[in-house]
Amino acid sequence: MLDIQGVGYRIGKKEILHSITFTGVPGSVMGIIGPNGAGKSTLLRLIAGDSAPSSGHISWKQQNIQAWKPQIFAKERAVLTQQTQLSQDFLVKDVVMMGRYPHFGRFPKPEDLQIVEKTMQQTDISGFAEASYGRLSGGEKQRVQLARALAQISGGEAPCLLLLDEPLNNLDIRYQHSIMKEARNIAAEGHMVAIVLHDINLASRYVDELLLLGQGKLKAKGTPQEVLTPKILTEIFQIHTEVITTPEAGHPVVVFGDPIVQSHHIPKRDGNDTTLTQGSLGGTQIRTA
Repeated sequence: MLDIQGVGYRIGKKEILHSITFTGVPGSVMGIIGPNGAGKSTLLRLIAGDSAPSSGHISWKQQNIQAWKPQIFAKERAVLTQQTQLSQDFLVKDVVMMGRYPHFGRFPKPEDLQIVEKTMQQTDISGFAEASYGRLSGGEKQRVQLARALAQISGGEAPCLLLLDEPLNNLDIRYQHSIMKEARNIAAEGHMVAIVLHDINLASRYVDELLLLGQGKLKAKGTPQEVLTPKILTEIFQIHTEVITTPEAGHPVVVFGDPIVQSHHIPKRDGNDTTLTQGSLGGTQIRTA
């Protein structure tokens, strides 16, 4: 089980996360949603053990994340970040094999080769296994990196922890759904998947539990039906929202309307008021009465 208690994180005087508390259960997919700057990626880095919380604690299998030995923890959790830079070019199959590095010494075993082949098939990249990674499109690179992460936790004893930070970037609709279905398959094997998403409707369709962050705070948690309400979404995202539930969909479908327009009145010495209206594209319109 993933246990997060009172976790906060600050950089200098700026507090990025405020007293986050929740638990994650193996065998489930947990989605993390929220506006830009809400702290979603920061939270995932803390769970991955790449950064230490400023307050509170995070434990996996009843052991503090920071207490795990790196080589052992590398077999327990895999991470897909938003951007992955390679110092030199590699063949696609060699990038996927990097996920197996924690599992063997100098040379991969037959089992490692089989796992690499399996994960390339899962992510539909077998057709360019011999291709140069550097020459791939953004979406193809994303699928290769997902295959690497899957290879890292494959073949191990469940549960393991798979952390995905916006894995749907650069992917067309077909592969977005394919990746989300694969996340569900991984969870069905007894692992826990935590995934940062911007597409709320994809999250609603595929995740078991949602965490909604806003301004570094946990604003709501629960099933998609519990979290995805017009009141909560309108408040957090500052956009008019409707939620539709149909028997055909079987999950909440979110429909976004117009952004909420905020006006500020500034009294003038000449008696006129200036109204600053924050528009939907972040621009400011000025009217003088």
